[in-house]
Amino acid sequence: MKQPDQEDAAVAKACEDASAQAAQDNIFVGRIEDLVEERQDLKEAYFRAKRDEAMFRRQLHRIRDGGSAIKRLQSRVRQLEHRQYVASTRQTNLVGDYAQLREKIDHGRREVLILDEKIRDLDNDVIERKEEVARIVAASRVAFARRGEAMVMIQQLEKRHQEAATEFEREWDALSKVMTAKENRYKMEFSKLRLGMPTQAKEIEKKILKKVQRDEKKLKIAVATGNWATARTRIAPHIYNEKVHTFEDSFKKVQQLTGARDLEDLAEIMAASEDKNYRAFQHLAAMNTEASSLEASVAGLHAQLDESKHHTGAYSAFKRRVIQDLRDDCDNICAEADELELASNGLSEAFETFRPHLRDIFGQAQCDSLPLPEHFSIDELSDSEVLQCLGLIEQRVNEILHVFACVASVAREKAKALDSYQTFHSVMEEAGLGGQSSKDAARRGYTNPEATAARAALLSAPTDVVPRLSVASVVGPSKPKRDRTIRVTPPKLEDHDVQEVDPNDPFRDANEVHRPWHRDNQGSSLHLHFYSS
Repeated sequence: MKQPDQEDAAVAKACEDASAQAAQDNIFVGRIEDLVEERQDLKEAYFRAKRDEAMFRRQLHRIRDGGSAIKRLQSRVRQLEHRQYVASTRQTNLVGDYAQLREKIDHGRREVLILDEKIRDLDNDVIERKEEVARIVAASRVAFARRGEAMVMIQQLEKRHQEAATEFEREWDALSKVMTAKENRYKMEFSKLRLGMPTQAKEIEKKILKKVQRDEKKLKIAVATGNWATARTRIAPHIYNEKVHTFEDSFKKVQQLTGARDLEDLAEIMAASEDKNYRAFQHLAAMNTEASSLEASVAGLHAQLDESKHHTGAYSAFKRRVIQDLRDDCDNICAEADELELASNGLSEAFETFRPHLRDIFGQAQCDSLPLPEHFSIDELSDSEVLQCLGLIEQRVNEILHVFACVASVAREKAKALDSYQTFHSVMEEAGLGGQSSKDAARRGYTNPEATAARAALLSAPTDVVPRLSVASVVGPSKPKRDRTIRVTPPKLEDHDVQEVDPNDPFRDANEVHRPWHRDNQGSSLHLHFYSS
């Protein structure tokens, strides 16, 4: 009896094990079904996000096209403004050059008048210098003639003085000898008489005086009777004295005229006069040279005056050409100003047309949630705030694309997990151990509440509004039992080139031919966590 009981117990235990295994299989099947439903929901949410993304991509392209058109127009406006500034600067410079040319013309005319006056003054100066030179030449000739006469007179006087001095010295020597002998004899006799006979000495003096008087009378008689030898001998001292007095009178006259003290001083004065005459001749030669140079400068000034008169016609033609160039530049500037005005009007019209679309895009992208600049209003956009608005829209689109990238990464990881669970479910069905519905699994409490909440949030998001997804809504609980970390790089707006489609992607649409961003950029990263029990 014990053996059948043991067999029954073994059968019962096997049944219990089979029931437990079937219950566990049902739990896994329920989880797999939940994951399949969640996969389907995520796929639908992903497709909606792709549609919204494509719509925002188109809107962003329109915004960029409008912004690029605005930038091109602004660049064209800046170019036209620069050309207008350059033209105005050139016009101002030309006007200044014209004024300078006018000033040069007036200055040239004033210089011509001044040169005419200088030429007249130089002509008068040349005439005066010539007259002065003529006077100096005449005075020099007279001075040289007088100098020659004075030199001849001085030579004659010197010759006479030399002859008289020689004759006087000769006669004086002879007379001195005679007089000395007589005086010595008379002195000796007279001294003897005075010493011995003073009375006789007086008588002798009287005799000598009478003898002198008698000799003078004889001399007068000899002169009167023609006895020249005796008379010349007697009269020689008187003639010499007369010559001396005549020479002294002449020398006094020369002293009065020249201011000389003696003959040496007179010779120095004559040498100085000769040097002065030589310097006068040098000055005369210099004045002749200066007069020649002045005549040459006058001729040059006349030539310059003729040349300036010759160039007056050419300058008038140049002035007319400059004025015509200024008029042409003014016409070109006016035409460019008209083109600039038309471009500005077209730009204003394009901006007014683009303004409501920009407001719609700003509202659809929910850019008001971003920190806006001070005094910024989307209803009253100024020209300077358009670029700020485009920057805010671009920032918001970057955030949306970042969230879309996160959702796509989560869906891709869960799709891989679902593929593994589907494989397991097919094996269980082939073994005959499947069949429990997902409702039983949900009734038994094997569902994930965080995943269910995330799926509900995705399904409840409207399609016409950008979903405000955060990383916390798709990453699961904060303290998982086991986690896996993947690195996701958010897209960039600069990536617009065509990318090949991954054939192993489970969410790949048959009609999708390109992806709007790259996954190969390494600019930034985000860590997502997936959990399993």
